[in-house]
Order: sequence, then C-alpha cells, then structure tokens
Amino acid sequence: KPRLDLKAIFPPPPNDAFIDAVTLSATSGSQTIDTRYASKEVGEPDHAGNTGGASAWWRWTPPQNSSVRTTLRLTTAGSAIATLVAVYTGEAVTALPPVAAASSPAGQPATLAVQAAAGTTYAFAVDGRDGARGSLALGWGCRACCCTR
Repeated sequence: KPRLDLKAIFPPPPNDAFIDAVTLSATSGSQTIDTRYASKEVGEPDHAGNTGGASAWWRWTPPQNSSVRTTLRLTTAGSAIATLVAVYTGEAVTALPPVAAASSPAGQPATLAVQAAAGTTYAFAVDGRDGARGSLALGWGCRACCCTR
C-alpha cells in the first residue's frame, strides 16, 4: 500500500531543527517563516520558561575584533502569534547554556538585547508561546557600541 509522506505535503520550516539553523551573516535584517508544521526536538530546552512546541533556529557570530563590544538585538515584531525568543551558546540542542530569553503576550513582540563576545557563536530559537503556530517574524540587528580595551 502506498504511504503518504506528510512532511512532503506539510513541510516544516527549513530551520526547524537546531542542526539546520540558518546562519545570519548580515548585521541586520528580518525573516518571516510559517511555523504551522514546525516541531520541538527531543532534548530542546523550554525557551523563556515556556514549553512552546513550534520552534525555528538561527545562528550568528559577531566579528572577531576583540576591541569592540557588540550588542545583538532581536525582535519578533510582525509575528502573528505570541512568541518566545531565546539565545544560547553551545553546539548541541541537548546542551545549550542560556544567555537571554524573552516572551511576548499576543499582539506584542518579544525583544531582547545581548552583549555578544567576539568570535562566539550564538544560537537563537524563536517559538510560539504555549504551542502557538503561524506566521513568525524575526528581526535582528547588531552594532559595535564602544571600545572595551
């Protein structure tokens, strides 16, 4: 008997899994994705203290210049659902040291700012609060604030 390939019919976003995180190279931008068919991986942490359940992943590394402090700003402005955003370091979904997290009520964006260390790769997840699914927007921007040395 033929079987239906539900992932082919209802594909998750391409960055549904931590390992498939989209690497951001621009210093600012935005992306919108549909999380209706996104999932939560086995061992994935609860973002911003909420179980979520439909996450997408990105990663970003600030420039190597150690004399400049960089602030990474994230927002979910433009999302159609209540959102969670969390920033981590680490290289495996089951072992992610948390850096910062934020949650939003319906109709408002989750926003946060992180002081980023040069050369450190940051992974960030955006999820629907309480399992919400739908149109999810991520905006990011970074800037060098001042000299630290």
